[in-house]
Amino acid sequence: MRKIVFVMLICIIFAGCNSLKDVKKELEQGGFSLWYPAESGVEPGQIWITNGRKKHIQQRRPSNLELFGPNRVKFRTLTKKVNADMSLDAAFAQELLGGADELSVLFKNATVKSIELDFGETTVSRIVLGDLADPNVTKNLSQGYLNDLEKVRTRPEYVLIAAIVTSSGMKYTFECEDTKQLEAKVPEISKLIQGEFKLNISSGTTANWEIPETDVLAIGTTLVSGQDMRSRTGESAEARALDVQNSLLKLKKIPLEKLLESDR
Repeated sequence: MRKIVFVMLICIIFAGCNSLKDVKKELEQGGFSLWYPAESGVEPGQIWITNGRKKHIQQRRPSNLELFGPNRVKFRTLTKKVNADMSLDAAFAQELLGGADELSVLFKNATVKSIELDFGETTVSRIVLGDLADPNVTKNLSQGYLNDLEKVRTRPEYVLIAAIVTSSGMKYTFECEDTKQLEAKVPEISKLIQGEFKLNISSGTTANWEIPETDVLAIGTTLVSGQDMRSRTGESAEARALDVQNSLLKLKKIPLEKLLESDR
């Protein structure tokens, strides 16, 4: 089973620090959407069926679709320690793609009061959308991939991953009323993130989770659908990211299983 782990991107409220909104905003300015919990195993060129909360990988990147990267990059909001208090806000979590609202409930029930995150190395990888309009490229793609690519153009639950922002070597510090309560929630949290949530208990109120540097996690995705598959001159990358993001947020109440059944 592909390991999936979450990434929490929030900041300290003192001067010079970042907030989760700052992180989300900077990613959007670059054409990326914050997907929370973040995941390993995400690659540009994949086609997903998603309800904006969960996703199913319908197609993996074809080997003959060129991948550019990963290339090291620096985001202003991803170079500092981040406090995760806002991740406990269920209302704000509803504004994020992914299962952030479910994770928020689990953390609050586990008496988590704040979460500090140290980021590791940040990279960006992408495909060139123009390649998917080049007959010299498309003639080598499978018919199944081309069929699903057409659905990306016409169906809101189908998205193409055009680019990702990843981080590796991250560390979380949890401040709780009682770390035993957080430890008791480990099985539920692991099930939600579909991966190992391994705690190191430092005290009755502090716990850490260090993610190995070998685990490369996608913290931002450029999701493409509908008109984004065609040229949209004069529109910013941020506007395109928000268009797709808002479209997917409207699907969050539809079970993913129902979307998958409608595709059969």
